[in-house]
Amino acid sequence: MALGAAYVPVDPANPAARTQSILLGADAAVLAYDGRSSASRPAGTRLAQIDVGALPRVGRKLPALPSSQELAYLIFTSGTTGVPKGVAIEHGSLANYVAWGAATVGGAAWEARSSGAWASTCR
Repeated sequence: MALGAAYVPVDPANPAARTQSILLGADAAVLAYDGRSSASRPAGTRLAQIDVGALPRVGRKLPALPSSQELAYLIFTSGTTGVPKGVAIEHGSLANYVAWGAATVGGAAWEARSSGAWASTCR
């Protein structure tokens, strides 16, 4: 959210063809990676690359919170065809999911779960 852009998770262990298909399908403009994985621009894409681990840690004003209809992330599945298909998740849906998890599972327990990582980004 701090970048003001939608997120598209890409597993660096994916085959290059799958990564390329996801990035092209998402119409991605930037490939941001954490410095721990070797990121390489897939063939056929013109992505700018940013190692967020190398960015300086400076205080800055965060952008305004997005509206509930704005895109939070795209998740790609292969479905029955084997071809990655993107599903758009809006901020409102994500907020409802996080609220449901916190109410159902409980605050600290929910945040400890891997999907609960979204909770910390939604504060």
